[in-house]
Amino acid sequence: ERGKASDKLGLGELKEPVLDAVLEEGCLLYIPAGWPHTTDTVHTGAAAEPAVEDTETTSDSASVHLTIGVDTHIWGMTYASLREYCLARAGQVDTLSPLYQKVSTNSKLYWDLQDTLPFGFLSDGTHLQHSTREELSLEISSQLSRRLSQQSSPNVNGNPTADDDEHEQIESATMLAQVPEVVNKLFLHHKKMMNVFSNLYADVAYELTDVPMNVGFLRSRPYFDQLEVTMGDLVTWGQPVVVEEVVVNSGFGGKSSGGGMGG
Repeated sequence: ERGKASDKLGLGELKEPVLDAVLEEGCLLYIPAGWPHTTDTVHTGAAAEPAVEDTETTSDSASVHLTIGVDTHIWGMTYASLREYCLARAGQVDTLSPLYQKVSTNSKLYWDLQDTLPFGFLSDGTHLQHSTREELSLEISSQLSRRLSQQSSPNVNGNPTADDDEHEQIESATMLAQVPEVVNKLFLHHKKMMNVFSNLYADVAYELTDVPMNVGFLRSRPYFDQLEVTMGDLVTWGQPVVVEEVVVNSGFGGKSSGGGMGG
């Protein structure tokens, strides 16, 4: 992905800014995932006229800002993760994973799948936009279908075939059938993650546990270990399910795999 790891995204590669703003005390700016941005401290100087009358404003006043990252793509809270887990639960491999290698980052499909699941989904249940989990699952299914409707065929030659279209239709139907189960799993996963984060921030802020020299890193480290375990549980659960093929032979005395009394 651009701007990640060793990739360097130069300012010369960007177009004119969509927004160029000065944040003042009490301001908050949300930057969606995938939007390149830079920050700097603006010193207006004593001669500059302040936006509001403030006799204490000086040219050497300090400026501090706090950046909070909402890593939904890391913690499995995107439509791409939903798609991958749905296919895995159906015993299929996601042909679009890893997304950044299989889908162009310049395409609408890439960013539609990287989009965060609905806001109500990321609540504790008291402020859901939908009255029931079933309604939420239906909404997410509809959104996932819409986002995949522009999916180009994985055919390497770039020429979709009838077999490709049939494959995509079967894959889509199989995947959407798993949405309720996966939504419920991600919902519970999110609650576990938020619980760990809440405990982490409370401990760091109020020094709830004793650590050597009162070092914040040592205080927060056990919580990051908990986050890794929680995410590991989700990844393990999301591994492709092995679907055993059951073969039934007609006639008496024939061999068959599987068991049970057919109804």
